[in-house]
Amino acid sequence: MTQKELAADQLSVRYISKIEKGEANLTVDILSYISKKLATNLFTMYGKMNEYETIETYSACQMINDAIGRHSIDDIECFCHRYENDKRFQQGIEKTVLGYARALMLSNHHEYEAAVSAAEAACSKPFNCDEGGLFRSETIFSTEYALALSHAVNLCRINESERGIEELLELYKAAMKRVDSGLAEVEGDEDFYINILCSCLYNIYVFSDKVVVEEIDNLLDTQKKKGKMHMVCELLLCKSAYLMVDNKVKEALKVYSSAKAIGLLFYPEKFYIQRAMTTVNIKSDYSLFEKETS
Repeated sequence: MTQKELAADQLSVRYISKIEKGEANLTVDILSYISKKLATNLFTMYGKMNEYETIETYSACQMINDAIGRHSIDDIECFCHRYENDKRFQQGIEKTVLGYARALMLSNHHEYEAAVSAAEAACSKPFNCDEGGLFRSETIFSTEYALALSHAVNLCRINESERGIEELLELYKAAMKRVDSGLAEVEGDEDFYINILCSCLYNIYVFSDKVVVEEIDNLLDTQKKKGKMHMVCELLLCKSAYLMVDNKVKEALKVYSSAKAIGLLFYPEKFYIQRAMTTVNIKSDYSLFEKETS
């Protein structure tokens, strides 16, 4: 395990221990954002079906959303066991939802190889960078972005970093293409894809020698020009995580302070001092920065 991986792992362990003690104040992170989007998509898809099935399927997705929001492994397991034999969850987007839940559950249990297999079984196309693979497809659904991110990170965790980094870079390109084209903004999903970009960059940084802070700065400039201060806040939090993992505590605190100031100024009802930045199984609790350096 490299020094950066160890630093990221230590941040993860400390944050999870705070969750277990009930001390962490979880907010809407990338995972719950994804699952809420899934629930909305499924609700729309099932609008033509009878009321019972619409509510039942929608409720199923809400279950995983609530479980992820609380990071409750038991609840996610319950979701998997409840729906694994349900025919509605054996194809299409429902299959992807269940596969995502299963991959997340296994990853939280540190069963990374099994999580990789679960993601591969759930996706409509193979996770590779060749023609015919997921990243060459013109239509990648938000669920598949989440699965691809989870798959790539877990590959890095089972010492297949070269393949994992390649997938993260391809996923980054696919998400950036959607942002640059304006399609993400038109569809109302730009925040989602910016979070995907942040997660890709963070994990590329942790599991390789690639320098990605410049990429974050480029994203910051774009979002500032668009006046999207909530995303500027998110990106600054992400940048502070890189710096912290690189043991640049003073710089990390400075960047974090800027994010906190923007959050409290523009979004006081949404911003929390103990804001959690989630990058699929790697968590950083920024309140720890303040306590340890005060």
